[in-house]
Amino acid sequence: MKLLAMSFVLSLSLISAPAIAGDLSSPYSPSRAEWLQDSLYSRITQTTDLWKRRVGVVVAVFPAEQQVSVVISSATGQPDPTEQEMAFYVRHIEELVKGALSNYEWAKDIRVAVTFH
Repeated sequence: MKLLAMSFVLSLSLISAPAIAGDLSSPYSPSRAEWLQDSLYSRITQTTDLWKRRVGVVVAVFPAEQQVSVVISSATGQPDPTEQEMAFYVRHIEELVKGALSNYEWAKDIRVAVTFH
């Protein structure tokens, strides 16, 4: 009987945990790094979606290193860009990210690394 009661309590605790984690109405405040990553991704894709050549973008923020890394790549099915095109993309995205970071006093020391793979 005692084993049955313990298993019942254990099963209730396991059932309620996903319900709490899955509650979309509970408040959540992203960290600055999470907010910055989403904000930069949105700005970059708004710009790159207008380009003739489709590109994929990955943005990563590393708070401990005070760095934002952006990786650009040709989208599936797109031909490889020339060296000049890659340099243009990297330069343009780097300027976009630095411009966005300059709007915030807390982000002035963050380094930016943009690469094309």
